[in-house]
Amino acid sequence: MFLHAKSPHLSSTPRANNLEIRGVPVTQGEECLEIVKQLGDDIGCTVQTEDIDTTHRVPTHNANQKNIIVRFCSRNKRTEFLSNTRRSRPTTSCLGVLGESSLGVLGESSQQATANTEGQDE
Repeated sequence: MFLHAKSPHLSSTPRANNLEIRGVPVTQGEECLEIVKQLGDDIGCTVQTEDIDTTHRVPTHNANQKNIIVRFCSRNKRTEFLSNTRRSRPTTSCLGVLGESSLGVLGESSQQATANTEGQDE
């Protein structure tokens, strides 16, 4: 027995605890974990080291910009972080960056959305 079509649910389940943060400038020697914790403090969602499985930068089409992917250990913490971000609309100034541009936090990363749509027309 073979499975021919990919199920979008199967490919997105492992990433259900992920968020993508856009608009954070890349700085030399940065710690993505510390950026997420600082952003959490600013939006009223305390994030402990134990709340996060991993954080890292991912490339984008713009060579000067890399987004941050955060994998939370708990979907509840991810949901709290996402809803607080949407409510408070943080900017780069909360991270101590000169200038003020808005940060985007997505519940589904752009890479994840692409993966979910691949193979649906087969």
